[in-house]
Amino acid sequence: MKTNFNFKGMMVPVFTPFMDDKKRTINMEMVDKYCQHLKNMGMHGVMVHGMTGEGMCMTMEERMQMTEKWHTATRKYGMTMLVNIGGMDLPSVYIMAEHAEKLKVDAVMMMPDLFYKPMTEEDLMMYMKDVMLHMPTRPVMYYHIPMLTGVHMDMMKFMKMMDKEMQMFAGMYWAHDHMDMMMMMKQKMPHMNYIVGTMSSMMGWMAEGMDAISMTAMNMMPEMMKEMYDHMMNRKMNDAMMMHDKMMKRIWDMFHMDSDMHMNMDWMMMMRIEMEKMFPMMKMGPMRRPHMTMNKMWWM
Repeated sequence: MKTNFNFKGMMVPVFTPFMDDKKRTINMEMVDKYCQHLKNMGMHGVMVHGMTGEGMCMTMEERMQMTEKWHTATRKYGMTMLVNIGGMDLPSVYIMAEHAEKLKVDAVMMMPDLFYKPMTEEDLMMYMKDVMLHMPTRPVMYYHIPMLTGVHMDMMKFMKMMDKEMQMFAGMYWAHDHMDMMMMMKQKMPHMNYIVGTMSSMMGWMAEGMDAISMTAMNMMPEMMKEMYDHMMNRKMNDAMMMHDKMMKRIWDMFHMDSDMHMNMDWMMMMRIEMEKMFPMMKMGPMRRPHMTMNKMWWM
């Protein structure tokens, strides 16, 4: 069996809505409204339980419940769903893989083990291969986010190994700013999927031929992101540049990049707050611990 997963468009890395109580209980009922809102804004898919969604701050049971909620909503509104099952102990990853297989989610995203980190491309391939046996019919993408996983290796070599060994391996979710390596892989292995999940220039990536984009800013300014995406797909570079400049100014103003507030507030929390300001019905609530100060790390 060979995967036929092929995503093009805008995939939103969604927040997990938490309530402002002691346990930061998940507001499960917000998912349907959230999904419908993104569909109405012209988005094409959602990425669940990634960095933006704080998946690694949730229990296995919570993640499976949220996966079910998002699966139901994306089927209802006709959106593609990519769910991350990594970032937990291996037995829990097995269970979440079997859960994703049972639900028949569109595609699964995997990370390396975060404690027993792979030392070689072979180590990473064997880990992925082991977990994929628990979800034999699901397309699988690798979540490349070395800033947080600490796993740096030859992704071209890894991709070639996975392509040879695992027919359901679908490609790469690239949350990294090294454009040259991504474009080389796309040129050498065009049959794979490449979703760019980064805060660097959306215009730059699309000018290089990327047509699957995933940026947290899609939550706060989906209309602007869609307009810029459409301009780039239609090769209207001047219109896209004007929209890009407008969007970046809005981001700088939104996050008060030159103020003490920016330096003292968690970058992810600022984005959740701004989404609620832009769309008052989308109550995202606070973040869960551990509270990382994301802004300095991210901009490094």
